[in-house]
Amino acid sequence: MGPFEPIDVVSTLTFTVGIIQLVMAALRLDFLTAYLSDPVVSGFNLGAACHAFIAQVPSLLGVKIPKRPSQFFILFKNIGDIISSLPHSNLSTVIVSILCIIFLVGSKTICGRFRVLKLFPNELVLMIIVTVISLLLNLKSSHKVRIIEHVETGMPIPSIPDLRLIPYVIQEAVSISIVAFAVTVSMGKLFCKKHKYSIDTNQELLALGLGGSISSFFSVFPCSTSLSRSLVNEAAGAMTQMSGLFSSFIVLLVILWIGPLLSSLPLCVLSSIVVVALRSLFMKVSELPYLWRFSKTDFAVLVITALSVICYDIIEGLAVGILFALFTVILRTQFARTRSLVEIAPNDYRDRRHFPNAKIPAVPIIRFDAPPIFTNCELLRHSVKEAAIEMSGEDSVSDLKRGDSWKPLILDCSTWTYTDSMGVEVVREVIRLPLIYSIKLHNSQLHIEMSTMKILLLFANLRSSVRVQYSSSGLYNVLSDNQFYPTIEDAISIAAHFTRQDPFSPFPDLQNKLSKYINALSTEYNHSCFSPHICGCCVHKL
Repeated sequence: MGPFEPIDVVSTLTFTVGIIQLVMAALRLDFLTAYLSDPVVSGFNLGAACHAFIAQVPSLLGVKIPKRPSQFFILFKNIGDIISSLPHSNLSTVIVSILCIIFLVGSKTICGRFRVLKLFPNELVLMIIVTVISLLLNLKSSHKVRIIEHVETGMPIPSIPDLRLIPYVIQEAVSISIVAFAVTVSMGKLFCKKHKYSIDTNQELLALGLGGSISSFFSVFPCSTSLSRSLVNEAAGAMTQMSGLFSSFIVLLVILWIGPLLSSLPLCVLSSIVVVALRSLFMKVSELPYLWRFSKTDFAVLVITALSVICYDIIEGLAVGILFALFTVILRTQFARTRSLVEIAPNDYRDRRHFPNAKIPAVPIIRFDAPPIFTNCELLRHSVKEAAIEMSGEDSVSDLKRGDSWKPLILDCSTWTYTDSMGVEVVREVIRLPLIYSIKLHNSQLHIEMSTMKILLLFANLRSSVRVQYSSSGLYNVLSDNQFYPTIEDAISIAAHFTRQDPFSPFPDLQNKLSKYINALSTEYNHSCFSPHICGCCVHKL
């Protein structure tokens, strides 16, 4: 790479991350945060809280542990290092840590009960008191308590990042850009849910990009949300962006003038403040019983995300959590259930298992609870066959006998929000099942079974977007015009005709009446059926 200083690489990396985030904001890529579901965010924050807590323990005990690169079970290895270093703990540091934690918890409990004291600056008061005590008692020399010691003062000299380094850091910059944004939004969602407000994710992305690209001229690292600092800020009662402005002003004062006054502050005080602020994240464990009762899938997502973060690291654990959440969506689509519906109110049909005493409709109704796509098309075909067998009251297809009349079976398509080419093909096959009997084609076992039973499928509640796909695929060139209806009631109203005549005839009596009303229906019902003959929109007027 050439004779570059590490600070040059960091500045260029920060600048590149900022530019990438600005481009992401311009392209509105904030939609990616839709994959950060609440269980993923809760699991991520719980796992990150464990990492943050363990990172503060050495300071609370006054010991040092070796730094390790990101690897599997790094958290448990750090715990092992802490346990092995317990005999070397500094008793004075431990006492100061315990007293600080007791003071913070007690003061927050008391202040929480009195509205006047809610804005009491517990952390600031604690830092001032302990700093004065440390200075008077000389805790560093007399008791070996680790303190901040030297604090640099003065603003760094601005410098332009070396753009020649961009090709060398671009890959890492892309990863950091995405992860920094994901971590920021996850923390934002945590506080949004807690305090009942919303955030503009694209604005957050824009702010990160501007912050990174501008601050890179002052030789800083890429910026993102700090878990511990955000919790401390929230615990201090911050409610608006003025807290950020005030904090920035204080940091500026520390950099320019106040820094040396904090040189006697024990490090264990800062760790105590962080540990107490982490309590709210550890309370996420209380959500587990509720999620187990409400949604075992969300329970699994939260647990897997938290364990992934704990067992590996924050970035990798967040990625595993998002992928697992997406995998659960795929599984629920692939292994969709088929429901037998009953009527609980006029034009209101629900799962028969949940309403065992409800009215059973005259025509059997089933609902396939997923869009028909390549992952579940075989399951849809099998579900229709099982429903037909149940209609006939036989144990297997081989026991069925050819009926004298057609039997309608209504398929509620209200869950079919979209489809794909394989979904269209399986619907084409299912629709043509009765036709295959009439033209004596025997090229599929399922076709023969359905034809033998003389079952006619009626499709209800099919969305317009899916019908457009069916029309574009040429499906309406091969199906019967009498098999699609906008509601279940329409399908039931017309189903009686199928038991009296060939369902593939054009219904002469109904077709004559249809011609009288078609113009009026076009206006009254906003008629948009693709079928040139009978359609469910027209049933109740005939």
